[in-house]
Amino acid sequence: MQGEAPQMKPSRRAWAAVGIVLATAIAATAHAATQTRTPASCVVDASIGTVNWTNPANALTSNNSYATAAVAGAGTTTRYLECTGYGFTLPPNATINGITVDIERRSSSAGAGGAGDAAVRIVQGGVIGTADRSTATTYTTADVTEAHGGATDLWGLAWTTTDINAANFGAAFAALKNSGGGGTFTLSVDVVSITVDYTPDTTPPTVVSIVRADPDPTSAASVSWTVTFSEDVTGVDASDFALAVSGLSGSSITLVTGGPLGYTVTADTGYGTGTLGLNLADNDSILDAALNPLGGAGAGNGSFTGQAYSVDRPPPVANFNVVEPGADAVAGRIYTKIAGQNISVDIVALDASNAVSTAFTGTVAVELVDNSGGGACAGLPLIKALANETFVAGDNGRHALSAGQFEAEARRNVRVRVKYPSASPTITACSSDAFANRPASFTSLQARDQTRTSAGSARALNNVSDPGTGTVHNAGRPFQIDAIAQNGAGVPAATVLYSPDAGQPVAVLAQCGSGTAACTATLGTLTLGSWSAAAGALSTTTASYSEAGSFDLALEDQTFSSVDNGDGTPSATRYIRSAAPITVGRFVPDHFAVAAGAAIVPRSDIAACAASSFTYLGERMDLSFTLRAESFAGTLTQNYTGTLAALALNNAASYNFGAIDSTAPTPLTARLDLSLVPAIAATWSAGQATIAAPIAIARAANPDGPFASVKIGIAPADPDSVTLPAFDLDVDNDATNEHGQVGSATALRFGRLRLENAVGSEKLDLPIPLQVQYWAGTAFQVNAADNCTSLAAANLALGDYYGGIDATNMASANISLGGAFAAGIGTLALTKPNPLPASAGAVTLSVNLTAEGKSYLKGNWAVPTYTADPRSRAAFGLFGNQPKQFIYFRENY
Repeated sequence: MQGEAPQMKPSRRAWAAVGIVLATAIAATAHAATQTRTPASCVVDASIGTVNWTNPANALTSNNSYATAAVAGAGTTTRYLECTGYGFTLPPNATINGITVDIERRSSSAGAGGAGDAAVRIVQGGVIGTADRSTATTYTTADVTEAHGGATDLWGLAWTTTDINAANFGAAFAALKNSGGGGTFTLSVDVVSITVDYTPDTTPPTVVSIVRADPDPTSAASVSWTVTFSEDVTGVDASDFALAVSGLSGSSITLVTGGPLGYTVTADTGYGTGTLGLNLADNDSILDAALNPLGGAGAGNGSFTGQAYSVDRPPPVANFNVVEPGADAVAGRIYTKIAGQNISVDIVALDASNAVSTAFTGTVAVELVDNSGGGACAGLPLIKALANETFVAGDNGRHALSAGQFEAEARRNVRVRVKYPSASPTITACSSDAFANRPASFTSLQARDQTRTSAGSARALNNVSDPGTGTVHNAGRPFQIDAIAQNGAGVPAATVLYSPDAGQPVAVLAQCGSGTAACTATLGTLTLGSWSAAAGALSTTTASYSEAGSFDLALEDQTFSSVDNGDGTPSATRYIRSAAPITVGRFVPDHFAVAAGAAIVPRSDIAACAASSFTYLGERMDLSFTLRAESFAGTLTQNYTGTLAALALNNAASYNFGAIDSTAPTPLTARLDLSLVPAIAATWSAGQATIAAPIAIARAANPDGPFASVKIGIAPADPDSVTLPAFDLDVDNDATNEHGQVGSATALRFGRLRLENAVGSEKLDLPIPLQVQYWAGTAFQVNAADNCTSLAAANLALGDYYGGIDATNMASANISLGGAFAAGIGTLALTKPNPLPASAGAVTLSVNLTAEGKSYLKGNWAVPTYTADPRSRAAFGLFGNQPKQFIYFRENY
């Protein structure tokens, strides 16, 4: 009111505390409380006045940052400064007592009538109300906070906590200039805050009633009750209720629905004759909107006893099934079981609708029956009677077979038969699913042979040592495997009824370990052949392994439990496996074989002579062949490589070379020159090696031959005594083949190079007769088959000069040498002396066959042995054997 003393403005720090921090005060006795908030939004509303507010958002907090409006003439009114979004958090169902709107404002002038409120109204649901709480107070030039409304003022409206807490709750404020004097006034608003006085809801909810929702008495499987509370509540669930049961079994609460005022509770009635009531047990979990617990704080003070039903529902049982523990009572299966071990299953009592009869109690007889032949349950042959089983109320129609029930023998197709009552049964039912009762494992597994090529029991095959040591067995050759099918009893025993299907069990191979070359990473194929089975013992004498090396072996029967193939039994449960793998080995190639295409390359020291029809004695020829390490079936043993490939290809002894000329016949093995064999660079790769073996047949001290049909053989043997499977060559001519021939027969000749003397004019080039000869049996003759021998001029030398021939007119440049010999004849000449000699003379020409690499062509020139290089005497200007009257003779025709 005008004349009222101006209020002192609180400090900025105090207003910040009011605007930002929740200000809630609760009276200790009356439970009254207040909350004060500042707005989140201030905007201009044009439903009053004509002057807009500038920077309306500055009215959100008390911080000396203002929303302003400039008013000029008398009665000039601002538009509404509408502020909302106060963020109140009043508790639900609180009683609103009053609302106070505090406006912190000032004017630039208090003279000429000053300025004041035009309208102060509340905003409910986003709508500006009609009640006006403006005052007649004249604004001062200092900030003053003035209250509008009050702790008991509801501004003419009805209020809920939802209205107050809403984002569109707030206040609308307009101001005006009281007179026309004094010019334009600037009105400033620092903040518009609101305080709400309220009383929290403290009245606890209660249960009004719990009444039956279905007819009574009843024989229904389920019934319901309607639970009504005094007000809306939450937290209602099955744990808040308890059934009052008398004379029934299997009763339970199944469902709670509805709310928030009324709820429906549904329960299974169970079986029997008696009563079924529903009570509410208060545990303070049921709350009203103000979080008041049912009946007030403290468990039990809100409990309530409801109505009861009279129930008459006898427990039925029409059938039985047997399933895996916890499996579906009807669709559940029985998985493969282990002979000699506890059979773990559930026996389920079923009513006429095939539902579990949860209230069934009584004793049943339990049997294992043979389902192999099929037929009606009652007529299936008895395997074994198990212990009687008694259902009790706590079983709820599902009873676990007691411990210690098992069948020691192997059975392919078994069902569980249940009879009720156990004496004079009226119900006989078999499990809907059949199962296998398999051996626990294969034990006493061992691999043996009689010899390296035959099956038997003389030797254990468990070798992983390196080549040359330990027992070995040939790849592809038969050996013996034995095992026993054993049950899983405490004292295991053979399952004498076990008999495998054809092709079972199968072999499961794995690498036998590391640290030894015998345990190869790549495994071959183990063929088991046919098994014999008697009294649970298995044996095969037709097993064979295709590769070299050792491996770990386990046996696995994959079909004995085939009755369980489609019922979800894992293969690891169905399959019968070895208790532990054994290591089997060491396997070696059955034999070596020379692949097709083997050949003898004659005269291999001369690249152009591969097509030659002969080789000189003492001259190199190559045996070109591929050696294969094979199984008995003739397949490569590809693991015969690296350390396992024990046949050293660069060792002449590995091949056991032999040679014979079959024409005479004449054994030549003793004359084999194998000195170049260590230079062989071949290696074993995937069980085979391609070899070019350089050999020669040495010359005898005196000429012999010719050998027209020389055959070369090998008899390789590695440290494990692997050799060729058969021999076709007798190199020692004792009527017994002991080598395998490599390539076709070839010819060998004892050869020599011959130079003849020559005489001619010093003015002409002088031809030197040159030929290569071979021993034809009685004498040497020109080797017309030699078309590739050649000489290098560097290996021909001049010496022993005589007369007018010396090194100045006859030197190495005078040697004229042709290419390869033709039909055994070479081309050689000495060009005429230059300068011409002053007198006749001569020179000796020689061929260094050692330097030429053709020592096999040396002869007995002036020596008794065939170790001399050939020589020729060339004379220029001297008489030869012509008539003495001339030194050069020519005839013309």
